[in-house]
Amino acid sequence: MRVLVTGANGHIGCNVIRELVAREHEPVPMVRETSNTEGLDPLGLRYRYGDIRDADAVHAAAEGCDAVIHLAAILKTHGLDVETVAQLAVTGVENVLRAAADHGLRRVVHVSSMVAVGFNDHPVPLDECSWSDGVTDAYFVAKLRSERRAWKLATTLGVPLICLCPTYVIGPHDYRIGPAMGVIRGLTDRSMPSMNGGINIVDVRDVARTLVQAVDAGRVGERYILGGANTSSREVAQALATYTGKQTRHLNLPRSLIVALASLDSSDCSDGRSPPRPEPPAT
Repeated sequence: MRVLVTGANGHIGCNVIRELVAREHEPVPMVRETSNTEGLDPLGLRYRYGDIRDADAVHAAAEGCDAVIHLAAILKTHGLDVETVAQLAVTGVENVLRAAADHGLRRVVHVSSMVAVGFNDHPVPLDECSWSDGVTDAYFVAKLRSERRAWKLATTLGVPLICLCPTYVIGPHDYRIGPAMGVIRGLTDRSMPSMNGGINIVDVRDVARTLVQAVDAGRVGERYILGGANTSSREVAQALATYTGKQTRHLNLPRSLIVALASLDSSDCSDGRSPPRPEPPAT
């Protein structure tokens, strides 16, 4: 099967491409001409160049393909207003679905996120029927709105859609050190402390394997959570210390203060300033 992969040079994308090759599919990596392709270059593949926001480029990239795994997303949202980031994500998924409809692709696998499923302060587990409520972080809003738009447009266009929602993804081939692996590096080089709280971590290779399995045998119309074991942030730091020999410090802060500190890492430009020019999606 010939599979278009948007965001092919990203952390998950590099692993998805390798999994497609291992399963004897023909991957078609879509990247921007300015993309860092260090994680893909050793594979000797031909790239299809274009920006996910460019409908014509997406349409051309999908030509001759049987399926698409849509991974392209904006990861660096600091300083960008929420509406701009969300609309860019929505535009990208619209372009992918319309191209899939035009070319009659057998399957579209849209990679959403656990943040679109949501969070719970109560000991009641969420599942694939759950949706985030009241999120304000730009990345969270973008993931939520783009997935909701994907389901609605897929129904309108008759596109066979599957959505997968990974949790906290770590693992090899993250050559640019994205936000998730950035935290792991921060804990190991002691530039970042561990704090109270929990996390669900999943290996990027497991995510890639499941995404390709979704192309092969996923049930159209289904939404899947891709996660691993629940663990505490302190346990993660201790495990890293065991493997690296570098012990990080732990801050025993109340949840309210941790949430307040996290909110400082994102800005909605509510002071009336014009937001900076958004970075292109991570393709």
